Amino acid sequence: MARKIIDREALLKIINDHLETVHVCRNLHVSSLGVDLHRANGGNWTTNGLRLSGDDHDQVACGEAIIVFMRDLQERYDIRV
Repeated sequence: MARKIIDREALLKIINDHLETVHVCRNLHVSSLGVDLHRANGGNWTTNGLRLSGDDHDQVACGEAIIVFMRDLQERYDIRV
């Protein structure tokens, strides 16, 4: 399947909208995406900044949920550079 080219802001919105729906990740916000020319995870982008808020955040469960979601996004999207 060919990757779709998407603006950085649009991909950030997809990521953060999804995180809000995952109960264990609701206090996590991705603040920026960077270019990954080596495609270490498949796509040409990587998350740069994460912000946590609140004190009821389960990092392990959230991390597992993020890994699955990000793998799917890396397969489907490249960002416009």
